[in-house]
Amino acid sequence: MNAKLRKILAVLVCLAMLAGFATVHTASGAVLEEGKTYTAQLLGQLEADFSADVGEWGLGEVEGNEAKFKIGEEATISLEFEEAVKFTGNWTGISTNIAVFDDEDAVSANAKILAFIVDGEDLGAKAVPVIDRDGGGNLCIDIARQWGGDYDDYDLAGMDPFTTIEIKFIVEKLPAKGTNFAWIGGTFYLEDEDKVDWKEFDDQRVKFFVGEKFTAGFNLKEDKIEHDEADWPGWVLCVQTDIPESFAADYDVILHSITLDGEDLPFDKDLVKLGTDPKGLRLGLTNYWDSDAMFSTVGAFGEFSKLEVEMEIIAAEPTEGTDGNEGTDAATGDGEDGDEDEDDDGIPVWVWIAIIGGVVALIAIIAVVAKKKR
Repeated sequence: MNAKLRKILAVLVCLAMLAGFATVHTASGAVLEEGKTYTAQLLGQLEADFSADVGEWGLGEVEGNEAKFKIGEEATISLEFEEAVKFTGNWTGISTNIAVFDDEDAVSANAKILAFIVDGEDLGAKAVPVIDRDGGGNLCIDIARQWGGDYDDYDLAGMDPFTTIEIKFIVEKLPAKGTNFAWIGGTFYLEDEDKVDWKEFDDQRVKFFVGEKFTAGFNLKEDKIEHDEADWPGWVLCVQTDIPESFAADYDVILHSITLDGEDLPFDKDLVKLGTDPKGLRLGLTNYWDSDAMFSTVGAFGEFSKLEVEMEIIAAEPTEGTDGNEGTDAATGDGEDGDEDEDDDGIPVWVWIAIIGGVVALIAIIAVVAKKKR
């Protein structure tokens, strides 16, 4: 084969490699959440019995009260009412399905109102709090709040009745999901209170990151404590985390070991699972109310001084037919109908087949020509 043909072959091989790289690069880029479509609604309290069509807490049921948006792009919620409604000012906010860990995490998303137009009058772009709505793990642009807060910058309480409202907003970036914490909680005999009650060892909480192994537990050194049945009745022993329970479908758990006073405690791996609690996701060790708990009695733990639970919180396997993006099309992730001939990266499969097939055919032709010339 002469030098010219070798150069052509080298170029074709490079093109084939670049095509493969493009596929891998696009696939890895598909996990970036900036490209996902999120939803938002205007929620809040209206004056009761002011409108026959919309009840006191009926904003969420109003037709068209949903904005689909992407990170860094302007979004609009626009509503029109057949008869006038009126805010109370007690609470109103734009609630989204963007998950956050706490108020600080919500603030990091740099969400803001760009315009607030009521019956054609723009009230401007005022700075309002951005919070973890009611500790539920959802980012909320909090416009007015009179319980658990004292703000109403748009004076919703004093606003006249209206029939149209349009709010433009933006979430500039994804929340900076911060460090998580884990600690032990359970029912223990409390000597100073002479009874069994709930106790949390949150003073010995540990930091952890999703996808990394960590050890949660406590060490009383010379003292002992007894895991027992409370007067309610019932018993629970768990590793509690601060990951909001709204993340239940997104995470799974791997349990590596349970060590009680230096001795490994055998457990059934098939019974290892994450549970939920208002404080957040948790790994249950014993649970009076769960027939499939890892340990069915408190006797497995009894009286002890030191407990160590080595574990790992991991991303859950996506459910077949979804991309973890609720309310959107699994193929496109943007709420629109996907092309059946496209792969998960949005690039038609036939394009890659044609490229690779063409490269292989050209290489074969060049090889035959070179052989004839020799």
